[in-house]
Amino acid sequence: MNTLNYDPTRLLETYFEMWDKGMGRQKELAENPTLVPRALTTNHEGKVQSVRKLLLSTEIEGTALVPTTFYNTVIKGARAVCAVRGDIVPWYKMTGKTLRVPKGETGDKAPRVNEGAPFSRRTQNYDYMDFAAEKYGECPTITAEMIADSQYDVMAREVENTGYRLENRLNYEVLKLYLETMKTSALEHDTAGTDQGLDAFAMALGKLKEAGWEPVGAILHPEAEAKVLQDFIPPSYYMGQQIALQGFQPKQLLGVNVGMTGVAGGPDTSIGESSAWTYTWGYAADGEIGALLIGSGAGGVGMRQDITIENWKDNLHQLDSANVFMRFGCSAGTETAVVRVEF
Repeated sequence: MNTLNYDPTRLLETYFEMWDKGMGRQKELAENPTLVPRALTTNHEGKVQSVRKLLLSTEIEGTALVPTTFYNTVIKGARAVCAVRGDIVPWYKMTGKTLRVPKGETGDKAPRVNEGAPFSRRTQNYDYMDFAAEKYGECPTITAEMIADSQYDVMAREVENTGYRLENRLNYEVLKLYLETMKTSALEHDTAGTDQGLDAFAMALGKLKEAGWEPVGAILHPEAEAKVLQDFIPPSYYMGQQIALQGFQPKQLLGVNVGMTGVAGGPDTSIGESSAWTYTWGYAADGEIGALLIGSGAGGVGMRQDITIENWKDNLHQLDSANVFMRFGCSAGTETAVVRVEF
């Protein structure tokens, strides 16, 4: 489907109404270019067709428009809080429920070899990162009362929110890995209340490289992001000022890929955890951790199944049976490959 520049949530709202009200209302809505753009196309029966023309001739149940737009709406919600994808943390593809990845030391430098002398062989005791995929997901909150009251906008928003919450679960598990599981020996830069923006990021980056690791990415808390953006606002104009004034975080800082999440840390009560984390994810009080610099040996995410929809039923009154889920696991690498930035 060609959905470029079209809001899938708004489209899904329209498709829900068509689905509920029948062919007469479907044709009426299809003729409204604000709701169904004329340039919108889809693949139907092996051919690329105009969505408008398709809806004027075929009941929406006989097309893939609703399930496709349902999925795109979930993805839209996930993208809104995407923080650890796109070369932010080490990522491993899993082909089964478990995955074992060997890890070793970075070492220092290769030895000198005299002419005619044999090469020395470096020895290591390889440890492993063991990934075990767990399933995370939920059903969108779509009730019979919402349908009866024609709350199609609320229904579409709930689908979007499902993607939002699912992606935040991924963010949460990554924070749990680096803040709690790897808390013992991870490196730390304590700002001691000064130079808490880009300077703190640079110092943490230096610690990571000094430990022998190449940076993969960094994760910032929104309060840390704000501190960094303040460093781009000088008293008078220069090129960095526009970055802050336009209200977006650079995709890279000092050559490092950056993601941002404000997902709350702490125990996962859904599986019975009750103990508080040692470190608080935030950047407003002493002891809080506002950024994580992640090196190549830090461990990361093993993805078995990315965002997937199962148990789909072509019935508006059974949409609450559609399960939206991911299967992934996180595993710790070498703890010195993570640097915390403390407020």
